Amino acid sequence: MPDSGSWTWGLELVRYGTGEHRVFATEPAAARGEGSKLTYEWSPALEEWFVNDDRGLEHGYTVHRRVGATPLELELRIRGGLEPRVSGDARDVRFVDGDGRTVVSYSGLTVFDATGKNVPARFDLVDLHLRLSIDDAAARYPLTIDPVVQQAYLKASNTDGGDTFGYSVAVDGDTAVIGAYGERSSATGVNGNESDNSLFSAGAAYVFVRSGSTWTQQAYLKASNTDSPDQFAFSVDVSGDTIVVGAPL
Repeated sequence: MPDSGSWTWGLELVRYGTGEHRVFATEPAAARGEGSKLTYEWSPALEEWFVNDDRGLEHGYTVHRRVGATPLELELRIRGGLEPRVSGDARDVRFVDGDGRTVVSYSGLTVFDATGKNVPARFDLVDLHLRLSIDDAAARYPLTIDPVVQQAYLKASNTDGGDTFGYSVAVDGDTAVIGAYGERSSATGVNGNESDNSLFSAGAAYVFVRSGSTWTQQAYLKASNTDSPDQFAFSVDVSGDTIVVGAPL
């Protein structure tokens, strides 16, 4: 789980099921890795998995069969010193530091069944646990439970409608490059004038660097020959101190 040196955070599955049918999660029966995905098999009924991608750390569960009565509940122990705050719609949890700043968000709670139908679900805080309740009465198993752990919310320094910021993303260590192929500035090179909107779909890339838990925009990248509609930053990649930005037109 994330550890920045100044804070630690984690969620640990404690038990799942309902009422007298609750099952305690002591040790997974098996663990397997495939690419960027790690899966723990807690029982024939439940798998927990982690996928590290451009959105953040996707942490979810696959429930293969019904466990007890309705609703299905998963209880997660909260580790670390961050304070949890559940959103009004009970689909997101923000974890804040002592200054009230959001450090980690556990967001976008989505549950769907074997037919692809969305299943009602919510987060609740119970003592030091985060309880995930799923109204599975009308659901067809298996169920997929799929929130995302997100450490930061990044926006361009010249945000505008139609820019398509986030269409392309590349991350290497503490550096993230985000493309916005619809961005309209006529600037060229690095850190030029962002303020005009004179060239439709000229495109731009934005470089963010992380220090501790804070991401800061470091550079605003444009082509040396900016033109419309080049769609610069339709694709991006980064490795160490080298960034590659593609323009299909």
